[in-house]
Amino acid sequence: MHGPYHPGMRFPFLAALALVGLWACHATPTGMPAARVRDLPGNATPADQVVAAARDQIERGLGKDAWRQLDAVLARDPHHMQALRLRQDVLRERGRRGRLQHEADAALRARPESSDALYLHGRIVRDRSAKLQSFQRASELAPDSAWPWLGLAHTLRQSDPERAEAIYTRLFHASAAHPLVAIAYAALLRENRKSDAALAVYGSLAKDSASAGAAALGRAQIAIANDQRSKAWSALLLALRSRPYDPGVQALVLGFLEAGCNDDQAAQLLDALREDPRRLQEFSAGDGLSVLSPLLLRGGQIQSLRTALVAAKVDARRPAMRRVQRRLELMVGEVWSFLGMLQADIPRELVAAEPNRLRARWLALLDGPWFAIDPTAPQMRSWNRSLAADLTAALRDVGMLHEAELLAESALHEFPGDARCLALRDEVRTEIAFEAGVRRLLYQGYQERDGADLTTVLQRLRELSQRVFGRCVVGSPPLFSAPLVGEMADPFAGPLAEHFDRYNKHFVLGRRAGGTAEGLLLARLSLAELPESSDLALPARCFEVVGVDRDVKSLGGVLGGDLAGVALLNHFLIDHDAVREWAASIADRRRVAAEDDLALAADPLPAAPGMDPFDVAWRLALLSPVQDTALDAAVLDMIRHHERQHLVDSFYYLPVESNLWRSLGLLFEFAFSPSAIEAEMERRAELASLVVSPHTELVLAHIADFLQEPTANSPHHQGFGTLGRELTEALVAAGVAAETAVPSRWHLVPRATVQKVARQLLGQLP
Repeated sequence: MHGPYHPGMRFPFLAALALVGLWACHATPTGMPAARVRDLPGNATPADQVVAAARDQIERGLGKDAWRQLDAVLARDPHHMQALRLRQDVLRERGRRGRLQHEADAALRARPESSDALYLHGRIVRDRSAKLQSFQRASELAPDSAWPWLGLAHTLRQSDPERAEAIYTRLFHASAAHPLVAIAYAALLRENRKSDAALAVYGSLAKDSASAGAAALGRAQIAIANDQRSKAWSALLLALRSRPYDPGVQALVLGFLEAGCNDDQAAQLLDALREDPRRLQEFSAGDGLSVLSPLLLRGGQIQSLRTALVAAKVDARRPAMRRVQRRLELMVGEVWSFLGMLQADIPRELVAAEPNRLRARWLALLDGPWFAIDPTAPQMRSWNRSLAADLTAALRDVGMLHEAELLAESALHEFPGDARCLALRDEVRTEIAFEAGVRRLLYQGYQERDGADLTTVLQRLRELSQRVFGRCVVGSPPLFSAPLVGEMADPFAGPLAEHFDRYNKHFVLGRRAGGTAEGLLLARLSLAELPESSDLALPARCFEVVGVDRDVKSLGGVLGGDLAGVALLNHFLIDHDAVREWAASIADRRRVAAEDDLALAADPLPAAPGMDPFDVAWRLALLSPVQDTALDAAVLDMIRHHERQHLVDSFYYLPVESNLWRSLGLLFEFAFSPSAIEAEMERRAELASLVVSPHTELVLAHIADFLQEPTANSPHHQGFGTLGRELTEALVAAGVAAETAVPSRWHLVPRATVQKVARQLLGQLP
């Protein structure tokens, strides 16, 4: 169904629903909801209406005070289940899951046979078996209550999808197709690729104005999965008008833009937002701004985008959006505004450091004569011809090629035909084309899972170079290879490295054994030789590269995962954009806690938390003495030590042929499992960061964040999980009370004690 319900659809719609839940008319099966269920939310009372309004605020990103409204409802009606559920959701997102678990445990002790208490406990407890146990018992005690069945079905979605679907089917009919049940039910059907059944369920929501947008989004997602773009389009427009704030809607809009929608379709998307000023504002809030940006640029709405960026208070901790904002200033000829942003955004303490081999390039830009000009003086509003070319060259020399192109065009508007500006513009344009070609070449390999070796990939790059420059800038870079590990081109030697050095770029090209060739390309902020360290000694000269504006991403970065740093042979590479985003997340936690009057710091915690970290990462963020303004430097320091330990381990175990017994010992210890070995390397690297970095609280918070998902299988999750258990055991051995040594109470352990036991663990590494 792709339009509003009308009588002509009645028979097929009802027939489809009948097929979905034919057996629901029979007697109640064992372990299934009653034929009629109760308790689902409505708008019958003033309290219901307050809760519904709070939910709407939360969905729109305006619910920072919603939990206070919910507490007011619960003061009058302590058993209002929708208020209790929503309060759990809000406080969990605000770093207060420990308090919620404490409350749920206390309620269950007081009323062990209460279906409501069991249900709320199941919602907040993390352990899956405990969830199932609570939901199952609650459903036995109150088979006519919808809530425990919803919790049970949701928990079973991955492990037992058939039973989950059977419960949802029964609930759908037993609740008379209540929207809350219908949306969850249709989502499961969609996940299980039962498109027709899911569409029939979404059809039941057509006349419910509050749920029509969610149903339209679901229909659009089904159509996209079935490669039915025209059907997806009409559903997307409806969802966009109903739920512009929904991340799912925003993701679909971005998907259409990236897949190549035509100009009229892009205009339709923009017009759907223009129809209502509130709609445009809600779409651009939060992460939606990164979707609105290409849409407005495509529609030629540069001034609108400038306004949106200012309204969102974009700063350097939103690096992608800040880069767009700086470039927009050049597009409209606001060179002085661009320079002001640039001076504020470049981390001067990093680029101006004496060890930085790029120091002169950056200071030539940041201390150039253009900053001595008063742009408000009438006689200085015009460009000096030589100054414009010098600034363009300075931008080129630090790797800001798109900015150099824009500035050159601005200068040529004022000085038509200027030979130097023309030459600079054409040079950076050609280099932009080459780098874009490198990106497309690698991304095509990612898409096709191409197993070509580096020799073949380098030949493709030579052909690209000949086409773009008319000559080869690639040459034959030295290649490093390690049996069972992979191969990599030397990013510091050879013609290609020299070519990228001219434009202040660092290019990494490598391939894991049997994998696809991957690359990274960043503009460099800093290139420095690593200083000596007694804690993390290295047997040879190694380097640190700090970059920004990553134009080519590794395979993991394109397909989902990403990195803040990576160690490679004789250097490590840090993405400073990721550093800033990480720092922003810490500052965000502090901001949210302050909005709640720092109540988090005094929240009670469960009596027996086990290895669950609960909200300790939030508490440690508050405890850290690092000021918000210094968080970027602190995060950079943490990553530096983590990546340096990776280099230490690399020299210890590689090359395999020179360290055969060490390497064999590692392989046998971890049963020849590459993922287990990688997890061990992450454990060691984060342990080193905990020992060497002075920011103990922030490193502990980073470890705790990975403990939140004990079943996740990434090397970081597994390695940090092992490290968390080791820290707890070592703290107990050092005399810390067992109830204080667990992760959820790390904020109570003195910093000196943590550093002492961490150093002991580091000393045990081979």
